[in-house]
Amino acid sequence: MDGLTLTKISNILKRNIINLKINRCLVDDGVIQFTFYNCNKILNISLKTNNTFIYYSGDLLPTKKRLQYLDNSTIEDIYNISFERVIFLKLSKYRGSGKKVNYTCIFELFSKYPNFYVLDEDSKIVFRLKEHCLDASRGNNLGDVYVMVRKNKEARIDKSDEARFEDMQGFYNITAHYANILTSELGFEKTRKLVLDSLLDDKFYIDDKDRIIPFPLKSYKYLLNFDELSGYVNVRSKSREVNGKKSKILNYLYKIKNENEKAIIKINSELKEARDYKNVLENAELLKNNLHLINNKTGLVYLNKYTEGGIEKIEYNLTNRDIKSHVEKLFIRGKKLKRALNYLEDRVKKIDKQIAEIDKQINEIEKIENLEVIQMYVNYYLDYQKNIVRDVSPPFFRVNKGDVLYVVGKNKKSNSLIISRLSRKDDIWFHVREAPSAHVIARKNGALTEEEIVFGAKLAATFSKLKNDQKVEVDYTLRKYVTKPKGSPEGFVNYTNFRTILVEPFKNIEDLRV
Repeated sequence: MDGLTLTKISNILKRNIINLKINRCLVDDGVIQFTFYNCNKILNISLKTNNTFIYYSGDLLPTKKRLQYLDNSTIEDIYNISFERVIFLKLSKYRGSGKKVNYTCIFELFSKYPNFYVLDEDSKIVFRLKEHCLDASRGNNLGDVYVMVRKNKEARIDKSDEARFEDMQGFYNITAHYANILTSELGFEKTRKLVLDSLLDDKFYIDDKDRIIPFPLKSYKYLLNFDELSGYVNVRSKSREVNGKKSKILNYLYKIKNENEKAIIKINSELKEARDYKNVLENAELLKNNLHLINNKTGLVYLNKYTEGGIEKIEYNLTNRDIKSHVEKLFIRGKKLKRALNYLEDRVKKIDKQIAEIDKQINEIEKIENLEVIQMYVNYYLDYQKNIVRDVSPPFFRVNKGDVLYVVGKNKKSNSLIISRLSRKDDIWFHVREAPSAHVIARKNGALTEEEIVFGAKLAATFSKLKNDQKVEVDYTLRKYVTKPKGSPEGFVNYTNFRTILVEPFKNIEDLRV
């Protein structure tokens, strides 16, 4: 995000959130989130590398990290300095003793080195999001006094006369480019006034490459206010995150596929040699039967090949004087090739099947647009990157029904993986009562309806030893009430606070697979 856009957002927020009281401040995966009392908007500050922005959303972060000392703070001011990509948020609150304390939240929205700090009244760092920072010489440790990043430009649009926009604070190359286009039509002074006035309104222009420009363009793709921009950025951010995660998984799968294709080439070469085992054994037998003619000889000799039609003379070139030792090695090699033949043929079939499965998974992953779904694949595949996994098919399958995602385990290992890596504490977990079954989780942004609970229970019943029963009892509870005892077998769990429902298993499950 360029400094001009950040200045404009800072001005908008100044008109909207000053004097609001913070309910909670959450931190999760590079995103800082503020919720407020008496306000249904949730303010998000994304500080992910190459994905920095400020936007409203309606979704709470799924995190346990909360800066409780900022709870009940009042926002006194929000601003940035000199069009820099740094936002200052001034907060104050009263302790139980009645003493007023002040905090400063600082958001450095630099593309490659974004960061978030909380400062005390002495400007000392009491919290930092990341260890690295744009300028390491500033000091970045807890307890250090915060120092602003050094400016790399001196000229400012509100003070400079006839300076190049490329040399002004707050301008990126693209915003300078569009400002130069306006200058060619309006002149420098009118362009400067237009840009400065635009920083006080609520309009954002999206160009044909989906870049956000804070001042008017001659041609643009969208014209959005900040609320609309928040939705646009939220969707774009999730899309980028999905594509980034997809890219990691696809790179991993293509790497495995490439290794398997190389292995196939090598094995086919060995297979060609193994299929020649009969000739090796026949050659050994021929030499064995002619030892009395060729002992200690080298060069071109004639050997007797005994067939049903009589004796056939065979021309043979001897290169080894120790014929007995050579014959023994030929017999050993021929038998070894014969033994290897079935193994190599079976290996080729397995690798071909593996490659087909990889192609199937690549095709499926390329179609995924849902962040929750792609994250499950990340949790599975990237857990196995250290050991090149030969079974690339995820040990679970998923079912999308409306806005609910159901994930079903395939075996004990799969059930254990669902509990340990794929589920969240607010998911609903299903399991057949007192009988072996798949672990099923249901994920939805909100509470499940009765119909959605029945559907999840029927999935658990269908993938159980009681699948042929007319009616099956299924327990369900929040995932946070499901625990795995230390040292227990895979798939074994304890659970509390559950309810039980009686359902009929599905008769045909193939239509449910995605």
